Amino acid sequence: MTNSNLQEALRRPNWALITATKEAIGPGTHPENVARNARLFAFLLGIGATFKVGTGWYKGVDQGVTFMLVNYPAQLPIALCALLEQESFINASGLVYCDGSFVPSDHSKDVVGDEAKKCENYTVLEIPSSLKKGETTTICFSLGLDFSKKQAAPKI
Repeated sequence: MTNSNLQEALRRPNWALITATKEAIGPGTHPENVARNARLFAFLLGIGATFKVGTGWYKGVDQGVTFMLVNYPAQLPIALCALLEQESFINASGLVYCDGSFVPSDHSKDVVGDEAKKCENYTVLEIPSSLKKGETTTICFSLGLDFSKKQAAPKI
């Protein structure tokens, strides 16, 4: 996958990033976070979800395993967010908080390739190589978010 293909893919709907890592417990490498992510992995396999496994980084701290869900039922990420007691998840539309508030994406600010590692938050995924069977390619990206346009949770 080329950087331009990745930039195009980030704009498409129906993908989401979520982790079971709880920052209050510690970094993604903390044994309890490792166990939480292992349970999420098993759950996703059990429901037949399509996903890629990667690593998320926030402010230089390894957030542990990050799952990129693809072609999923619309309510799956928000249900997982609540089930895992997470604050938020990311999708093509932006940063979605479990309380319903939302920070929209600004795809003109998406960063792909090694430059993404200079961003406050980024994701690293290993994907099958399109060039050689059995090999993988590392892709890095950071979704551009526009915090100046954060939207409050809808009032019910």
